[in-house]
Amino acid sequence: MQHSILLSYGSSSSTPPASSNFGYEFYTGALGGDRIGTITSDDAGNVYGVSRETYFKVSYTGSLAWQKQIPSVFEPSIGKSLINISVSPDGNYLAICGNGGPQGAGTYGQYAIVSQINPSTGNTIKHYSTWDSSTLVADRAASVQNLIVSNDGLCNVCGHLNQLNASSPPYTGPEFLRLLIDFTTQSIVSSIGETNGMYHESWDHIDSNDTHIVMSGMDQQNVQVAYQCHNWTKINRANDTLEWSKSWQSNLGNGVIGGGVCIDTGGTVYAVHHHHPVQERGIVTFDSATGDVSSAVKIHYNTNDFDDLSLWHLTTDDIHVYFSGISYQTSGHLTIIGAYNIANNNITWARTLKRTTTTEIYIAKFNYNTARNELDISGLASSTETEEQDKSFYLSLPVDGSGVGSIGSYIYESVALNCSATTLSWYNSSPPAFAAHDTSTEVGTTETDSSNVSGYGLFPNIGHDEFKHPANYTWTAPSGVTSVSAVAVGAGGMGGLDAGPGGAGGGGGLGWKNNIPVVPGNSYTVEVGRLDDPTNGGDGEDSYFISAATVKGGGGGGAGGTGTGGAGGSYVGDGGGNGGSGGSKTTATGGNEAGGGGAGGYSGNGGAGGSGSGSGFANGSTASGAEIGGNGAGGAGGGGGYGGAMTGGGVRLYGEGTSGLGGGYQHTIFGSGQTGSHDGTTQSPVYGGGSAGATSPLPSDSGHGGNGAVRIIWGSGRLYPSTDTDDQNLI
Repeated sequence: MQHSILLSYGSSSSTPPASSNFGYEFYTGALGGDRIGTITSDDAGNVYGVSRETYFKVSYTGSLAWQKQIPSVFEPSIGKSLINISVSPDGNYLAICGNGGPQGAGTYGQYAIVSQINPSTGNTIKHYSTWDSSTLVADRAASVQNLIVSNDGLCNVCGHLNQLNASSPPYTGPEFLRLLIDFTTQSIVSSIGETNGMYHESWDHIDSNDTHIVMSGMDQQNVQVAYQCHNWTKINRANDTLEWSKSWQSNLGNGVIGGGVCIDTGGTVYAVHHHHPVQERGIVTFDSATGDVSSAVKIHYNTNDFDDLSLWHLTTDDIHVYFSGISYQTSGHLTIIGAYNIANNNITWARTLKRTTTTEIYIAKFNYNTARNELDISGLASSTETEEQDKSFYLSLPVDGSGVGSIGSYIYESVALNCSATTLSWYNSSPPAFAAHDTSTEVGTTETDSSNVSGYGLFPNIGHDEFKHPANYTWTAPSGVTSVSAVAVGAGGMGGLDAGPGGAGGGGGLGWKNNIPVVPGNSYTVEVGRLDDPTNGGDGEDSYFISAATVKGGGGGGAGGTGTGGAGGSYVGDGGGNGGSGGSKTTATGGNEAGGGGAGGYSGNGGAGGSGSGSGFANGSTASGAEIGGNGAGGAGGGGGYGGAMTGGGVRLYGEGTSGLGGGYQHTIFGSGQTGSHDGTTQSPVYGGGSAGATSPLPSDSGHGGNGAVRIIWGSGRLYPSTDTDDQNLI
């Protein structure tokens, strides 16, 4: 059964819920530049995450506890970035890590930095840095990859230091990095990994049990130099006592590629392998004491294609090794999660994880939670579409593979995999002794609050998707969802360039429709209309879901290079409103232009744009009469006022609200029309506002109207125009 930690709202008890299979979707609004993806949780169900420049906590009750900006210790590097986050299972110790400090190679900082965080407040307790002073400053490039924090306060970190320099002495390559910190004493125990090699060394994955950690990463230095080889290292969790470190190459050609790694309570190590010469991928088991290969299996999607499933993350409960990976198919890649039974050498279950808007899901963190007996999974939609470039997810799913269906916009379905034993013809060598890197510490401080991160809880069979950037999209109906409701807003019509004839664009229409039948797993078209170029003064494009005959917001009419305003866009659906007509300029002379029409509303039309003679105002100082934009109705946007670059008000997508007022000239409160179905004060042409009669040729400048948009919602009782149409379960 799928539960959510949000179910604990309203409870007077501070005790976490007994079961917390749940999910979240987070977004930052920074398209592509500040994505999250790296999210984890403690045993109680508190969730912690990082984006490049923000870190945050959501309490187990589902509320945002705090969010902070990247600490100033990561300055002044222009490439400063938070990379990963880890919390002890009991929630007492929290750490973030990333790259920063003084400028090094390119945009990289010289330091790998770990910041110890107060889990209650988000403020930093202490910062721990490591770097390699034996290399030239211009070659210093820290890359911290992963970390793991234990209940006893030990923090183990892996990555590499420096970049490849083969052009001038001292010749260097990226060096292994293992940083060990004791949070109870707030001190660095050690930072090791230097071998003085010329080629790439890095530890990218890490796992631990009560006594040891195991790390995995590329090693082009210590077996067959400059070839694709891979290192696995097992070392004491609390000190630098090495159990074994082996770098492997194939007897059959170049090379051996690894990935995720995990260690069971007895010390046996399981790792992702890609045996490239024979084109096989799967899981290899290493002997606990020696690090030698004990056994291996190949795991694949298609029957006779042994390398079509690229595994990436592993975690274990001693019975199964749970894995995530990607299977590349002609129709796009599939993200797959599964359970490999250690004793039986077979796949117990396997699932695909998709989103309604894309099959391309990238998993960033993948851990087994012992206390909750669940898989904690986080990542992001790896899509080129603009709509997905600020969204990240966190899911906690049962280890038995149950919970098949939809969780918000995420679709979890069964899939069959093939698994069989294989023999690995490999040989190995060991890196030299790992020398120490440089270290320093700095006391933490009160960090600056952030407002970058927003989000909402994910539940089965309830969700929404928004499409706010002009394009043609494909939307897939989630499992178990047989009907949806949708609203579509057409793009506003375009006016003309400044000092032109002065006619303005009409507002886009808004149409909504409820109980649209869909078939789970089937794909449907979403079209989002765009504004025309101001040099053309053309019509805005229509927006619709499935087809223009299902639910549509028609594009507003353009002024077409004349002084006559464009007509408002129409609509198709159970309800909606036409866009307001664009204002007109009645003479060819004078420096004032007409106002854009407001976008249509949920039960009324957008306000008409203000019109005038072009030479001035009828009363000599401020707009009056027809010069003032018309008020919107039924949640529509207000019309823009006559007098310059005054756009029509757009409309929001979350259901009917206050109608936007029409705009006057700048001597009054505002000139552009107010946004409809908002808070009654916002002026914005988004979505569907008509362009002004005076428009800059640059899209980023004044006078431009709003593009179209489409929003789809599903869940029991969610109906336009205003029944639970906004985002549900906000953090």
